[in-house]
Amino acid sequence: MKKPIIILFTLLFSLFHILSAQKTSLPLSLYSGMDTTKPLVFYISGDGGFNKFSTSFMQTLNKQGYAVIGLNAKDYFWTQKKPKEAATAIEGAIDESNKQWKRHNIVLIGYSFGADVAPFMLTNFSSALASKVSRLILLSPSPKTDFEIHVMQMLGWGKSSGESVPAEINKIFKPVIFIVGDDEKEFPFSQLTIKNKEIIKMPGGHHYDGDVNALSKQIVAHL
Repeated sequence: MKKPIIILFTLLFSLFHILSAQKTSLPLSLYSGMDTTKPLVFYISGDGGFNKFSTSFMQTLNKQGYAVIGLNAKDYFWTQKKPKEAATAIEGAIDESNKQWKRHNIVLIGYSFGADVAPFMLTNFSSALASKVSRLILLSPSPKTDFEIHVMQMLGWGKSSGESVPAEINKIFKPVIFIVGDDEKEFPFSQLTIKNKEIIKMPGGHHYDGDVNALSKQIVAHL
């Protein structure tokens, strides 16, 4: 009985998001920052979208003066995207916001699913935008990504598949900062060949014991 209920839930959940995804091509949250000397933060959420964790994280950074653009990965990547397609859309959003905010320094941050796709976004940005990205911050990335949200993975079942995340990171010459929970063992750091990297471990697992303030402090210290 349990299995049919799970299948029904999955189908209904998928239908809801397919219909929702038709409303907008790029689901964003914008937080204008008062301090123009601080970089613009572009944040790609996990597969939970703008849940309590991601919303609190964006708001905490914004309260410290950072302008933040958040991309709801659950909505945008509900249907599979090509890396170049997604990078071009993100670049357009940054350029549009920067007409008003005028930030010349950009930090790209991804959490979970967002951390999986973020390296591919950076490598597919135009040279003009990529030159403005000062660093890449990856929060609890997975080994692989196929640029599509999967309900079974959202529920904690199944493993990531697709293109190699470490291989894409190895193409990046910017500083890359990794933040992972002490309990997380999935990401193969041994596959990284880049030298300009830092690995930070925080108490807890994938959500760092829910301590958004401690997470924000770690990130701000590296901005």
